[in-house]
Amino acid sequence: MLIDQINNDIIAHMKAKNSVDATILKTLKADIQKVAIDSKKDIDDAMVIDVASRTVKQFNDALDMYVKANQTDHIAETQHRLDVVKAYLPEQASEDDVIAAVNEVKAKVGATTKRDMGLMMKELSPMFKGKFDQKRLSQLVSSVLA
Repeated sequence: MLIDQINNDIIAHMKAKNSVDATILKTLKADIQKVAIDSKKDIDDAMVIDVASRTVKQFNDALDMYVKANQTDHIAETQHRLDVVKAYLPEQASEDDVIAAVNEVKAKVGATTKRDMGLMMKELSPMFKGKFDQKRLSQLVSSVLA
């Protein structure tokens, strides 16, 4: 399971005296445990991927802010955190694969207008959860239905 991999990596980073990466992973683990406690469910890979995806989104948003503010010292640090957490996500889907799936689902559900966007997102979101940015997926569906 991914949580076991995170635990093993925390130990490895601590033994290697890599406190930065160990701290990043400890924070990720704490976030996962908080979600597990709040939802009263056991930790599984889907939960780890969901929390890691949210964390990656937060780091991406922070990175965008730092780039706009031209804070180069924070950019490198946030990029490193992003890279550490991304290692626990499944391989990201390419935009070409997503566009192909969008067109396939459009034909399957018979979507023609923007009103059908909900139907398409209902089909597509589970397919690409943790594998592709949901906001970008929504934009692609919207452009196909335009």
